[in-house]
Amino acid sequence: MVKAVVFDLDDTLIDWRAAHERYCRQMLSDYAPNLADAQREDALLWLMRLAGDGNVPLSSWIPAARERLGIAKPYEELLHERTRVFPEYTLPRPDMREVLGELSARYPLGLITNGEGRVQRRKIAVAGIESFFSSIWVSGEVGIAKPDKRIFILCMAAMGIRPQDAVYVGDNIRNDVRGALAAGMRAVHFKVPAYESCDGAPKIASLGELPALIKSM
Repeated sequence: MVKAVVFDLDDTLIDWRAAHERYCRQMLSDYAPNLADAQREDALLWLMRLAGDGNVPLSSWIPAARERLGIAKPYEELLHERTRVFPEYTLPRPDMREVLGELSARYPLGLITNGEGRVQRRKIAVAGIESFFSSIWVSGEVGIAKPDKRIFILCMAAMGIRPQDAVYVGDNIRNDVRGALAAGMRAVHFKVPAYESCDGAPKIASLGELPALIKSM
């Protein structure tokens, strides 16, 4: 029987790639305003591919983007700008608030996210979801990042729930699915578009599928 549900943040509750695209478009507008439309779209696609699924560190992404666009502003200033501005482009997934509202009426909810504390906390604030969670853990604040099972165990201890009685929902197979399973939790693999999951974790392609799935577990 499930007694708690814990979520990942980026590309699970919020659409990281959509936010990144919005940021890249603004970057092109600010630093390469004279590009023709076709050149702008080519540069946008390059910037998106360069970031992958968000697993490319900014220490690599920013210098490459700076060189490609011929930006004169120093790396440190661009990094500060990205850290300050990017959370403001946060976009919730469809049905996010409805699903969190429905689940929070039945279970205590937790959140575990990798990233810098002030950045992730600001994303949570922009999404307007902090009140749904009884426990929020940010890797940059505790010095432990997924898939390290310790951050999952810390969250469970804070919630007073045994790991085997909780379900973790996330998009990343290594960090979310395998990390949660290693901590003794159950896991749900959320991915858009959906594709074959691993490790026996059920998969969903929309948050709207989640309440019924958890009820059946």
